[in-house]
Amino acid sequence: MISRSPPKSQPSTPPPQYTQPVAAAANLMLHKHYPSDPYISSDPKHQQNISSRSKRRREDDLEELKSEVKTMFKEMLKEQQQYFSNLNGKIEEIKVQNDSLKQAIEFNSERYDYFLKQMEQFEQDKKQDRQHIRNLEDKVEQLERQLRTSSLEIRNIPQKPKETKLDLVKTVETLSKLIDAPIQSSEIKYIFRINSKSEKKTIVVEFTSVLTKEKVTQSVK
Repeated sequence: MISRSPPKSQPSTPPPQYTQPVAAAANLMLHKHYPSDPYISSDPKHQQNISSRSKRRREDDLEELKSEVKTMFKEMLKEQQQYFSNLNGKIEEIKVQNDSLKQAIEFNSERYDYFLKQMEQFEQDKKQDRQHIRNLEDKVEQLERQLRTSSLEIRNIPQKPKETKLDLVKTVETLSKLIDAPIQSSEIKYIFRINSKSEKKTIVVEFTSVLTKEKVTQSVK
């Protein structure tokens, strides 16, 4: 049996030894800070710079927020102004419509008052006309009574062409002489013919007194 001796062990390689400048550079690289590096240096100046940058960032954010808030309020104010402007326009339109309606109501009210006064005047005139008609009827009735008491009707006397009242008076005078009851024209108050279709229209004569009428009627009996 052949015995083998183990191979000679080679000496282990020691870790590399860095020179002082290389170590310092490595140390600087290890301790270098970036914006996303969570490590905060204990250097006061470095911390002050970070604090200043953070303060400026907060101030910038605050200014940006203020600007956004101002912009938002400006837009809100603009919208409110536009809304109130439109609202004022509608209010003015309503005022104009109300004024027109008020004028129409006043005009109709004036017309109503005018027609009401006219109707009242018509009613008053109607009452006056009725009273006047009653007065005329009373006068006519009174005249008829007087006419019946002092008037006389003469029938069947032919009418002359273009006959006048003077002709009628002369006819009555002639007739009174024929019945022996002569009368004068001064005793005749009124004389006329009644309108009718007959050619011999009745003569109505009204005397100045009832005594004259009785004298004529007594002579005829």
